[in-house]
Amino acid sequence: MNTRIQRFIWLGVCLLLIATAALAQEEEIALMTGSYQLFHQLIRTLIFSSMYVLFYGAALVITLSYLKLFDGFETSTYLWIAALWFGGMVANFLAYKVTGHHFGAALLAMPIIFGWGVLINTRSWADLTLPDALRVAAVVAVVCAPYFGPTWMIGR
Repeated sequence: MNTRIQRFIWLGVCLLLIATAALAQEEEIALMTGSYQLFHQLIRTLIFSSMYVLFYGAALVITLSYLKLFDGFETSTYLWIAALWFGGMVANFLAYKVTGHHFGAALLAMPIIFGWGVLINTRSWADLTLPDALRVAAVVAVVCAPYFGPTWMIGR
């Protein structure tokens, strides 16, 4: 089997394990925090936000590697991931404010994440052409749509 395909499969398995671990932490947090509801909501927000930043980083790096444009991790790569993640978290928040359903929120957030991704990917520090920016934004939008629930748990 091709080593690139093996890496992609292993990374997919790792991302699913991260999502499973984040979802499993919810039960333990509920037992630990007891009646401190705000603390419980804050911890859940941090867990889900950190899970999504890994998804955004993986989607960006895998797509850039596939396009043979990934030169390694530099400061601009981390800023790029952070900018995509921040826009995705805003899209996640807006999608779950409009609709409370996972499927509906994911469908609503995808075009927002795609548009934000195209905007970020065409900046001078991202150094992508428009066709490459569209490809990267499409992969990021599909992979990072809020399938696992709302990230912002504070006030719920």
